[in-house]
Amino acid sequence: MGQIFENGLMDSYIIKNLEAQTRPISKKSIPGVLKKDRFKRMPRESQKRFRKFYELRDGYAKKLDIPANDVVSNEQLFQLCQEEISHRQLRFSNQLDLLDKDTLYRGIKDAMIISPKIS
Repeated sequence: MGQIFENGLMDSYIIKNLEAQTRPISKKSIPGVLKKDRFKRMPRESQKRFRKFYELRDGYAKKLDIPANDVVSNEQLFQLCQEEISHRQLRFSNQLDLLDKDTLYRGIKDAMIISPKIS
């Protein structure tokens, strides 16, 4: 720091430092559940289904302003995508009313038509 000051570069240093601190971060964050080993070990088709269901659930949670895991748990999404449970066995949060549950159920069912491997 002393050499920067002695060489008259302090103003330039401060400007560059401020630019670095205030520039927008362009990297889109990846949800933690998509970084887990359990997700990475899934077959590609299961990963695609998981992402579709995850995005559907996340969008619905934002609309209702509740945590996504409170709509449908990550565990249930994993089980659904790995065919351990069927879409009929999903347990929705009690925070959702009957209409919300029906709408979400239909959305998951429609997403399953796109990825027909799940029964």
